[in-house]
Amino acid sequence: MLCLPPPDPSFTEGSAVYLSVCTATRCLENAGRAFFEVHDRPLCEAKRRKSREEDRDDDDDEGSNDDAQEEDSWKKKKRQPGGCKDLLHRVVDGPNLYRILEVSEGCTSEDVRKAYRRLALVYHPDKNRADSGGGDGDEGEGDAAEELKMKFLQLQEAYEVLSDPDMRRAYDSALPFDDEIPGARDFVSADFFDVLRPVFERNAKWSTRRPVPSLGDSSTDMKLVRRFYDFWYEFDSWRDFSIHDEFDLNDAEFREERRWMERQNAKIRKKYEKEDKQRIQKLVELAYSRDPRILAEKEAARKKRQDEKDARRRAIEEEKEKVRKAEEEKRRLEHEERLRREEQEKAERDKRKAEKEHLKQWRQRLRKYNSTYSEQLVDVVRFGDLVPHLALDKIQQLCDAIERAIEERGGEHAQGLGECVGGLINAEIDVMMEERQREEDAKRQKAIQQEAQRKAAEEARRAAQKSDWTPDELSMLAKGLQKHPGGTARRWQLIAAMIGTKTPEEVIEKTKEMSQGQTLKSMGSKLDQVAFNQFMQHNKGAFKKIEAPADQRLDDDTTTAAAPSASASSSSASVNGASGPSQAAPPTQADGKQAPAAAESAPAAEWTADQQQALERALSKHPSSIDVNERWTAIAADVPGKNKKECLARFKEIREALLAKKKGGG
Repeated sequence: MLCLPPPDPSFTEGSAVYLSVCTATRCLENAGRAFFEVHDRPLCEAKRRKSREEDRDDDDDEGSNDDAQEEDSWKKKKRQPGGCKDLLHRVVDGPNLYRILEVSEGCTSEDVRKAYRRLALVYHPDKNRADSGGGDGDEGEGDAAEELKMKFLQLQEAYEVLSDPDMRRAYDSALPFDDEIPGARDFVSADFFDVLRPVFERNAKWSTRRPVPSLGDSSTDMKLVRRFYDFWYEFDSWRDFSIHDEFDLNDAEFREERRWMERQNAKIRKKYEKEDKQRIQKLVELAYSRDPRILAEKEAARKKRQDEKDARRRAIEEEKEKVRKAEEEKRRLEHEERLRREEQEKAERDKRKAEKEHLKQWRQRLRKYNSTYSEQLVDVVRFGDLVPHLALDKIQQLCDAIERAIEERGGEHAQGLGECVGGLINAEIDVMMEERQREEDAKRQKAIQQEAQRKAAEEARRAAQKSDWTPDELSMLAKGLQKHPGGTARRWQLIAAMIGTKTPEEVIEKTKEMSQGQTLKSMGSKLDQVAFNQFMQHNKGAFKKIEAPADQRLDDDTTTAAAPSASASSSSASVNGASGPSQAAPPTQADGKQAPAAAESAPAAEWTADQQQALERALSKHPSSIDVNERWTAIAADVPGKNKKECLARFKEIREALLAKKKGGG
């Protein structure tokens, strides 16, 4: 308003209000815990209040007809709060329904139906009216009829409850029941079975499993006792605590309200079910802890375990005692054996000492006889050697013989007694020397025989270990020696592995023989001569005399030229055989020029036919698979009058001749 422009000066009419002052408003959104509590709370109270107001209005309305009143009353009855729940409370507080139907609590549904039909014929109002003849009765008859009507209504209520399994279960659970569990004082003056048997029989009515095992007595088999406690530890009860429900589901106006009521009632029932389960569990634990049969079984088991423990302990102690006695017996036997051995050793020592003393006396006696009668006739050295080596019986025999000789000759001073005693002693010395000589000869002969046997066994062993070397094995040996030179780790094992048929010891022995040259000389006689003879026959007359210097280089060319070596030797043999000995040419270099050093060191030499044939045989005997130096050393040893250098020069001369022939022929 303050922002409005001032009024027109010409405006003179009364004041006019175009817009009044309005209050400030704001939009609020419901939220928070308090709102949801109000929102989730059922609206049954408001609806009930509204329903009661409508009922009150209907009662004041006198213009409604009878049909409408009956319909409204039916609806009100349906909506009346606490339908089934109020009925259950009413029948529980009233007389016992089983007595009304005149049946037992353990009867079946069929028994209930039959009892209801039977009693309905007695208490039905129509039946009673027909019996009374329909006449007017006095006030006493009216009271009786009213009583029969009430009786029939009770009968209907009893049948309605007991014929429905759920309502009957709720009714049975709502009946007064003794939930008390015996205490410790109850067992002081009464027997265990007398105290707990009625309690278990009383609670057995809630079991869903039939039959319920009995508590039994002190003579009951333990298998049945354990079955009894297993049953009650897993007790399944059908007891219904719906009587404690806070809400009646028939009062619900809509589905959400009904579900909320069900959840609230379920919480209450769960609480009572938990308490009842704990009560049964407490009862079973009380019985199990005080059951004399269980206690006796536990005591027997404890005693059995203790007996087994004692038996194991006694067995261990007996075993220890047995071991101790065995050790003591062993020590006793060892002590006795040691004492016996010591006594025996002592007796032997005493015996040896006595024998030694006895022998000493006899030796002194013999020395006395010798010094008295024959000291000049017996050699002192031989006698000194005789006495220590002569046995006691021999000394006794000799002394006895001397004593008999003394007695025979009439006493110690008899003439010729010295010669007699000296002869006896010298004879014994001669016998001893002969025996000693025989023993030495036997020992010497035995040693010779043992040495001969040892040498024969060694030779046999070497011969058994040693086998012939084939050309292939020798070739592999040569390759192995080149591939694995000296200083290589495990050299002989590697070479033996390459050969495959020889041991490292045989390889070493063969290598030593080859290095000496003796085996290489005799190896050629073991090779097959058939291949060489065929080669000679095939190349007969094909070799010519070559006036070319021989190559003096000892390299791999010598090994590679091993193939034509036999042909070259054959050609040289043919030439020498026809024209006599030839003269070797000086060696040349690779470019064909003459090598002056080689020419000076290898002068021309003549080769006779025997030397040429010896060279050919040596080339065939010693194949190219052998080491180069060892091969030519062996070849030179087989050629008389020629050294290794001359043999090599002759071989290269023949090789050059063959190469020149091939070039010329091509």
